[in-house]
Amino acid sequence: MYIFYFILEYYLYIDTESKSIKYKIEFKKHILYLIVSSIILSIINIKYTKIIILYFIIHIILDLLMNGIKKKINNKETHHSIMFYISYQIFHIIIIYVLGELFSGENLNFALNISDTFLKWILLLVIIIKPVNVSFKILFQNYAPIESNNGKDTIDGAGAIIGNLERLLISIFLYYNQFGAIGLVFTAKSVARFNRISNDPSFAEYYLIGSLYSMISVLICYAVILT
Repeated sequence: MYIFYFILEYYLYIDTESKSIKYKIEFKKHILYLIVSSIILSIINIKYTKIIILYFIIHIILDLLMNGIKKKINNKETHHSIMFYISYQIFHIIIIYVLGELFSGENLNFALNISDTFLKWILLLVIIIKPVNVSFKILFQNYAPIESNNGKDTIDGAGAIIGNLERLLISIFLYYNQFGAIGLVFTAKSVARFNRISNDPSFAEYYLIGSLYSMISVLICYAVILT
């Protein structure tokens, strides 16, 4: 169920190109996606249909409440926007967990003919790509360096792709206990950005924040999901 939530929220609903909380589809379409995903989940495992319907109702109620709050803070400080984002995600994660503990005892890990390890890897990959990227843009938007007026210094989307590959490699190295190899990933990143890091202190600080955030996020996700 976590897999469906993160795919729906980050791959279909939230505008991943924005540095603030914006949605690329209307709320009505979001409801439609929720209905479709709920039907798919019910087909996958009829045993948990009641739980899925209950979560659907709670999700809609929570979204309506959060949308009302979001409209009030749209023109206010970034701090409020960040707190809104964190609270929204935490509420949904807790709701899924509580429903799983109360009604299924299995954290809503559906009884498919697929190994638990495979599902956990799918969840890990789903989280460390767009959710981690979007969260970084929102949480650290105040530290983003101002782009130069002489033109774009990098290709659009290149940084996000590098971050995705970085976290994927770290996950693989963690799985095979190759902890020393993790340092090679950051060395390669530093070589690619060496000139700008040397000449732009603000970018260097932002780069360091991003690298540390990327490592911490994948370590936490790997520990929570796979260990």
